[in-house]
Amino acid sequence: MPKIPKNKNRSQPSIFCNPDVCPNCIYIGEGDSICELTYDIVLSDWKPTDNFLMCLDEERTNNNA
Repeated sequence: MPKIPKNKNRSQPSIFCNPDVCPNCIYIGEGDSICELTYDIVLSDWKPTDNFLMCLDEERTNNNA
C-alpha cells in the first residue's frame, strides 16, 4: 500500500480567537469574547462572528492603533 504524502505546506494560524489560546482574546461572559487588538466581538454565544480571526489582518489591526 503506497504512503499518502502529508501536506506540510498547509498554513494554519498559530493563534486562534480563543481565550485559552490567544492572549489578546478576552472572555466577557455568556459565551462572548472580544479581541484586544481590533476591539471587536469575535465569539458570540460560543460561535464565530464575522470578525473572527480579524487580528490576522494586519492592515485593520494597525489602523485601530
